[in-house]
Amino acid sequence: MSVQVNDPIKFLDEQPGPTGLGGWLILMGIGVVIGPLAVLFAISQIVKAYQFASATPGLSVALTLELIMQIGFFVFGLYAAYLFFNKKAQFPKLQQILLIASVVAGVLDTAIVSGIGISMQPSDIKEIAKSIIVCAIWIPYLRVSKRVKNTFVEP
Repeated sequence: MSVQVNDPIKFLDEQPGPTGLGGWLILMGIGVVIGPLAVLFAISQIVKAYQFASATPGLSVALTLELIMQIGFFVFGLYAAYLFFNKKAQFPKLQQILLIASVVAGVLDTAIVSGIGISMQPSDIKEIAKSIIVCAIWIPYLRVSKRVKNTFVEP
């Protein structure tokens, strides 16, 4: 019995295994949709905090830096959602960058706020730890999963 192969290059590139936005990618998809919405909420909180900025020296600078970071997360979060739902090959790499950036942003934000004399809160450490755990789960999944390799193939 012989197998007819119309396009030998495509035949060699095809990976056996699951494809599509199913399995664990459903959870990632939920996060990809909720992420930009959560960032919009954070931006609204930063804008509200500006009214108290004059009471603490350096707070307006810290809030401005935080606002710039959050706007960046919003824009790249929307782009990640576009890549995810269009199954673009760039999605896994961008998502890994966003995950790592969230840890770095949390550390920088905490350092900046501590630098202007506002004491670090246990919730700050909790958020950084949560970001690290999310990275520890999703980055290996994005790198190893056959579903990810088979799904995000569009140029």
